Amino acid sequence: MYNTLSPFINVVPLSKLRQGLSQYRRQVQKGKIIPVNYYKDRIGYLVPMAIAEKLEVDSEDKEMGLIDFRDDLQSAWESLDAGVDRIWLTYHGERRMAFVSTRIFSYEEGDDDENS
Repeated sequence: MYNTLSPFINVVPLSKLRQGLSQYRRQVQKGKIIPVNYYKDRIGYLVPMAIAEKLEVDSEDKEMGLIDFRDDLQSAWESLDAGVDRIWLTYHGERRMAFVSTRIFSYEEGDDDENS
């Protein structure tokens, strides 16, 4: 499992992710990690390419366009729940970030004063 210590970032409920995906994509591309919750359970993270590429994944990767991901968040989350560990998210045919499972990635909030 890959662990990271990062500046504090607000947890994003799955229901809000659809509305603000463009904003979150920009934050992730700048190096931020976005924890995603479904009700009070952590279901995954949006992570930058640099982190996603370092993760050791035992299961098969999946790839989705950002628009497909936004339109079908429930299916993406169910894929992580069913055993897929990493879903590459593409924009204009290029991988931009990944939605990763809590099985392979752990996020710990740091004491840094940077707030998003």
